[in-house]
Amino acid sequence: MNFSTAAREIAAIGDPNFDRWIKNGCKKSRDRTAKLNEEAEKRERQRLKDKETEKIFKGDDWRELTVGYTHRYYEVDRWGMRYGDEVTEFVKMDTPRKCSYSSQT
Repeated sequence: MNFSTAAREIAAIGDPNFDRWIKNGCKKSRDRTAKLNEEAEKRERQRLKDKETEKIFKGDDWRELTVGYTHRYYEVDRWGMRYGDEVTEFVKMDTPRKCSYSSQT
């Protein structure tokens, strides 16, 4: 017996609690639907997050580590305050650099 069949039978009997029974049944149905919608939204957010992560991972060709990158910074005075214009320099990663641990530096 499904919900609508039971509702018709109760209405035919003239149950005074019919309205309350229908209301509670609908409330349970709404709660279940809301829970299912919430779970679907959670799965969709996770799917989009995974898709974005995959895009970032596959989209990078690691040029910053093999060719170089642009470094932007400001000069800083002895009080830690910036002064002057922004300085931009290209850092080459394909050329060897001196090691800071070397005794020859």
